[in-house]
Amino acid sequence: MQNQSNHLPQKVIHGIELFNQRKFYEAHEYFEAAWRATSDDSREFYRVLLQISGSFYRLAQDRPAAAQKFLSRARFWLEAFLPSHCGFDTANLNAYLGDLLNAIKEGVDAETIFAQHFIPLPLPDQKET
Repeated sequence: MQNQSNHLPQKVIHGIELFNQRKFYEAHEYFEAAWRATSDDSREFYRVLLQISGSFYRLAQDRPAAAQKFLSRARFWLEAFLPSHCGFDTANLNAYLGDLLNAIKEGVDAETIFAQHFIPLPLPDQKET
């Protein structure tokens, strides 16, 4: 099988790395740059990633209502890419976003969401251990 991360723009890979370091604003900027520079169907998948990073940025600002809007939009755009895209398990990602939305709707505070619900985004060529 070919290394699927080779199909991802470097901006997306760097955005994932920044997201995993919890540098959500910076990750959002890289995902947005990839979204703007892409003309194929993957463009909207990069929009999903920028919405996810935006949601965590808003959570870090303790703005759960704004985070909820970002997550809802991410799930909407993600539907076109189920169950997988570019090596991402998008079905699993969709379920994760649903769990995050439920936590916000249940009034779980941002600090607890970060402690109990934050999961780094895997690069598609990385194997889970």
